[in-house]
Amino acid sequence: MVFRRMVVAAVVSCLVVGGAMALPDTGRIVLTLSDAHWEFADPEPRAETTLYLERRDGAWLPTLSADAQRSLNVAHDAYIVDSRTDGDEAALLVRLHVRRDRWMDRVSEAAYRIRFTSDGQTCTGTWQGVVHGTVADGAVTGIVKKTHVVPNFVPPAPGERPRLLIRRSHIETLREKAATDWGVRQLAEIREDRSAAAQGFAYALTGDAVHVKRVKAALEKAIARNEWFCSGGNQHDPAFRVVDQLLGFDMVYDACDEAFRKRVINHVADKLEMFYWGAYNTQFNGHDRSNWSLMFRSAAGIMALTVLDAPLEAPERRAAAALLHVLPIEPAAIPDGVPVVEQHSEKPIDAWLYAGPLGEPFNADGFAAQGGMPAARPRPGDKLGSATFRLLSSQEVKEGRDPGSLEIRKGAIDLRKVTGRRYLVANYLSDLSKWRLGSQVECSNHSLHRG
Repeated sequence: MVFRRMVVAAVVSCLVVGGAMALPDTGRIVLTLSDAHWEFADPEPRAETTLYLERRDGAWLPTLSADAQRSLNVAHDAYIVDSRTDGDEAALLVRLHVRRDRWMDRVSEAAYRIRFTSDGQTCTGTWQGVVHGTVADGAVTGIVKKTHVVPNFVPPAPGERPRLLIRRSHIETLREKAATDWGVRQLAEIREDRSAAAQGFAYALTGDAVHVKRVKAALEKAIARNEWFCSGGNQHDPAFRVVDQLLGFDMVYDACDEAFRKRVINHVADKLEMFYWGAYNTQFNGHDRSNWSLMFRSAAGIMALTVLDAPLEAPERRAAAALLHVLPIEPAAIPDGVPVVEQHSEKPIDAWLYAGPLGEPFNADGFAAQGGMPAARPRPGDKLGSATFRLLSSQEVKEGRDPGSLEIRKGAIDLRKVTGRRYLVANYLSDLSKWRLGSQVECSNHSLHRG
């Protein structure tokens, strides 16, 4: 740790540059660091790391994203610790938070001292730093992407709506076009289109409240049923749904009461990070060239613009006493047939019941008739729809079988094996620590999981 601090201190002290003007005041600089990424335990082979940096009004934005050649499913987080820029020369100290991915089995960190020059179109230079605790260095190449400014652009005033698909200043001109013979035909088709964006546009052109009602109904349904999540069918649907509904919301915003606006805004803020990561779908590919990234991060952009100047409320949190409490369980309370498994606080839970996969509607509760999942106490052999609860096994290693066939290994459940890769339907897991003897610390509503 002392050594790493000394390296970082030395890196900061070397950030001295000088030269002529070449880097744009506003634009994007994409830098590729050769040999800057490898598995945690083995520094060979090495792969490239690409950093996506932004300049705005002559300054570097402090946060950036990065990806590595071998970890296509993950965008790593990074930030600039220190910087010096003078004309065509720049020096940066970047700290990278390396997320887990198909190549990295754990979270780690890296720090890069980057020095490069630019001719306004390309960049060349070197980097030195510490990656997973190992000192390393390599070459830097890059490209400069200038941001094109829209001539005479006037940003929306605070609170101005609509502002996403159309601006308030556009409405009168659009209404004049809608009054022409061509516009009448187009408007008729728009009014029949039941997408939220079309209904919101129809309201902006006509002022007819029926279109407001339809947009609000779509949003209320999406919030109540948690439709902004991958729920089967086309796995990209949540991204399409969010963009459609928020464009509609933007155009009917002034016709909604304050309570409804607040409900939508807080829901958007709560789900925004989730959409940056592809609605937490297991197949998400966050690489810049992925269609997943295009759709979900475009949706995240629309979400961010929706809440850009809105007052946000912190999500409600249940009182700690309601979430965490000591629950004594007497032996007599354990139903017949439920195994009693010793649980150690320093070890992961390795006793689970499973039932699935089930073709239920998304976000349904298979135990609704019995009081809901929080009150459910499934036992081995209990039926749930077409499935039966069974105890997952972690004993194959003791029997000399291939560890790859384990359903539970080191406390982790292999969902590929257990579910047969049927992820987008209902699968129920019940933690048998619900039935531990003696006292236990229990997180309410977390002993039975549906996913």
